[in-house]
Parts: sequence; structure tokens; C-alpha cells
Amino acid sequence: MQRNGMDPQPSGGGFGSSPEGAALRTAAIGFVAALGIIALGAACGERDSRAAAPPPAERSGAQPVDASYTQVRDDFASKIDHELAAFDRRIDELRSKATSASADVKAEVDEDLDRLADRRRELGKKLSELRAGASDRWEDFKAALTSGVDDMKVTIDRVASKLK
Repeated sequence: MQRNGMDPQPSGGGFGSSPEGAALRTAAIGFVAALGIIALGAACGERDSRAAAPPPAERSGAQPVDASYTQVRDDFASKIDHELAAFDRRIDELRSKATSASADVKAEVDEDLDRLADRRRELGKKLSELRAGASDRWEDFKAALTSGVDDMKVTIDRVASKLK
């Protein structure tokens, strides 16, 4: 069968019509089919595993917890720990100093220091919650702890000024 004066099998290429050519065609078709099946199976397997087990962030609505978050959280928590320890020392110093103040000033300072100690305990609890791994509320914890520390600094300075 010829079209436009050309042979059906071009010379120098193809499998030809010999038995060896037929065997090569069959092997090539089988090879391509096998590759297709393997690729299809791999694609289906990936899709199934993703559908069966979504990442933890999708299951819980939380942000993914990774090493960088953990490091940032731990660094921040360490900073807050140091601040809280400094507040404890400063509150103790102010209580000691208040013993030599007049009765009115001592009573007012003691009330202020009791409120500061309560606030410090609240910040300690908030810090413990942050350390428990609440990554989905990281920004809330960070803002609350930062604001609380700043408020305590101002209040401690105000109380200290009453004792001068």
C-alpha cells in the first residue's frame, strides 16, 4: 500500500514487517503500557494517602508546628521567664522596703504588691499554656504576655515611686 509514492514502512527506521519487527513492536507496546500502569498506580496511591490522612493542621484547624515555631516559642518563653523572675525579686524588694514606710503608704503599697503578685501568677499560667504547645493561639499568647509584662513594669515603677 503506497500513498503519494511512498512505502508504507519508511526505510532506515521502524520495526518493518519481519517477525523480529513484530516482536519489537509488541515489546515496545507492552513497555509503554507497563509504564502507564505504574505511573497511574503511583498517582492514585499519592492521592489516596493524602485524602486518607490530611496534615494535622487541616484536621485540627491549628497552624502546623515545626522546628522554627518551637524555637521562637521557646526563646520567647525564656525571655518571659526572666522577666517574671525579675518581677518576683522586685516585688520582694518593694515589700521589704515598705516595712519602713508610714502606715498609710505601707497599706497602699501592700495592696498594690498583692495585685502585682496576682497578675504575675496569671502571667505564669499563661506562659505554661503557651509552653503546652498552643501553636494555633501563638499570637494571642504573645500579645497577652507582652502586654502583661509591660503593664507590670509600669505598675512596679509606680509602686516604687511611692516608697521614695
